[in-house]
Amino acid sequence: MKKQVIILDFDGVVVNTEHLQLEYLNKKYGMNSKKEDYDHSLYLHENVNKLIGLGLSFEEFFEDFTKGYTMSKKIHDEAVPLRGAIEVIREASKKYNFFISTMRNSLGSEVVKHVLHRHGILSYFKGSHFVYRFDEHRNFVKVSKADFISSFRGKAAFFVDDSHREIEDAKEVVPSIWLNGSSHKKMNGIWRAKNWSEIGDLIL
Repeated sequence: MKKQVIILDFDGVVVNTEHLQLEYLNKKYGMNSKKEDYDHSLYLHENVNKLIGLGLSFEEFFEDFTKGYTMSKKIHDEAVPLRGAIEVIREASKKYNFFISTMRNSLGSEVVKHVLHRHGILSYFKGSHFVYRFDEHRNFVKVSKADFISSFRGKAAFFVDDSHREIEDAKEVVPSIWLNGSSHKKMNGIWRAKNWSEIGDLIL
């Protein structure tokens, strides 16, 4: 019998990287910002502009951020899996194939592989989807997580993300688990989980 698929977000679901991104931005732009200073309704470069009064365009910010952070294996050597993630992924791999779906751009694909390999779980993942990537004509394109999940044509069993917006987009396509610190219960078509132990209760 063919295994069904579970799609996992990378940052904040498989590994904790928020502090690494914050450290990079503070060092790069001479800030002393905290995670509470960031408005998640804004793009990252808009937050930086707001915090230090710069006028960085998306293109300017994106180039520096990609080279300095997204593609840096050295920085991501400090990325640590969320507690319980490795154990649940290892056990669930007996029943499911795993895929990553991340807002990161595809220029950082080797870093994602590096982190998964470093923590001994790369072999459980059959591939990674990057929302922002280059197509065959070298044009930068966006393919949403919901569109990627739809491509499995009903073979996807679960989608796990820490972004409510991404969960809302995907919940009509696949059973979705919002990792947000709340004990697991289903509300408005969305399962909630506060940790990987509760994710395990839902998928195993």
